Amino acid sequence: MNTTVAKRIEFLNNFKAKRNDNTIVLFRDMDFYFMYNEDAENVGKILGATGKIGHAEDFTFGAFASSKLDAYLPVIIRKGYRVAICDGEF
Repeated sequence: MNTTVAKRIEFLNNFKAKRNDNTIVLFRDMDFYFMYNEDAENVGKILGATGKIGHAEDFTFGAFASSKLDAYLPVIIRKGYRVAICDGEF
């Protein structure tokens, strides 16, 4: 696991522990939004074939192009999720 992913997952775990709700955290990285672990699985189910999910040794991840945010965000919210967007360096 590279340093950026490790920092993101650490942030995600701390965020989830404090909030204890159904917020999905999206991490912007250049032209993509990335999700990890349970968030990736949930978004993959919501978006169906358009939700790309991958599995690494220690984590699950998903991503979609940032140009799709306007289309995907309402779909995720209509399914009852909140969304937090991290748009910065980790």
